Amino acid sequence: MELMEVNVDQLESAKRDASTIFEQFLPPENPFDSCWKIGRHFLRYREKLFSSLNGGSSQETPEIISQQFIPRPHKLIKKFLTWKNIVAEASKFRDGTTPLILSAANGHVECVLELLDQGADPCARRHTGTTALFFAAQSGYTEIASILLRHGTPVDIPSVDGGTPLFVACQYAHLDMIQLLIKHGSRVNGQMKDGATPLFIAAQNGHCSVVSLLLTHGARVSTPRLDSATPLWIAAQMNHSDVCKMLLLAGHPVDALRKNGATPLFKAAHKGYIDVVHELLKYKPNLDLLPNGESALHAACLFGHLPVVKMLMRAGAEPKLVNADGFSPIQLAKKANHGQVVHYLNQWQTYVR
Repeated sequence: MELMEVNVDQLESAKRDASTIFEQFLPPENPFDSCWKIGRHFLRYREKLFSSLNGGSSQETPEIISQQFIPRPHKLIKKFLTWKNIVAEASKFRDGTTPLILSAANGHVECVLELLDQGADPCARRHTGTTALFFAAQSGYTEIASILLRHGTPVDIPSVDGGTPLFVACQYAHLDMIQLLIKHGSRVNGQMKDGATPLFIAAQNGHCSVVSLLLTHGARVSTPRLDSATPLWIAAQMNHSDVCKMLLLAGHPVDALRKNGATPLFKAAHKGYIDVVHELLKYKPNLDLLPNGESALHAACLFGHLPVVKMLMRAGAEPKLVNADGFSPIQLAKKANHGQVVHYLNQWQTYVR
């Protein structure tokens, strides 16, 4: 193992540099903010100090050397808590952020342990309703989440929009975190204020592994939001064909309507998402007029998605179908100057005749 050579004079200089670093982040009016900044930039400072250590010899590794003159953040916190009794005074920033929330959000395990040992409230919430557990779940810090849960943080404490730590873990596909939260009783079928479920969030973000995990734990496959959008609908809109395939296999209705009368197939045809259209057509979706007065073929023709037009025609879509405004798919294609689509449909009709 290669060792760093250290000159005694340079080491003393580095120690002075370290003291300067600490002093510039220790304004007496907010000592805890100092701890936070030191914890956040600890590695950066350490690298800076290492770069100044040259020459001489030492049997100590850079890690040991750095700890000789850079206190660990949680030890600084302990010092300041004793000095100012910050936790007892429930110190918060203006948005309600507490030192514990900051520490959890940035993965400082020892800081979290020290704060809890000093009496920090594990259930404290920002003005948005989010807790330390929420931010640990967001970043996938399972060790911190376990600590907070052991100290009494409710697993499903919601934010102002109704989202729980499970929702944000699903959003960022932290599988270990999701399993931990479910193990501690998090509701897989919980809903936000807009009606979205964890499965909806996973489908929206295209996380197949999360979708599979949630379904394994009993997530209902087609629970809609308040606007009637379902997991399949949002997956189709976001072009997540693999998620669509999983949801359809799990029994999601292929023609689930949104309030505007559009089906997943209509949305995929409108966007030109051929892989999604391919998956949906396996389940015999509605190719006729929808409650919105259009068909999937109308949508594909209007926006010139020729590959989708071809796929829909082979599946049995009717090119002479008239929409609510009295236009056929080919007429919409002509109005939008999609010559290739017009040519294809004319050829098709000639062939059929």
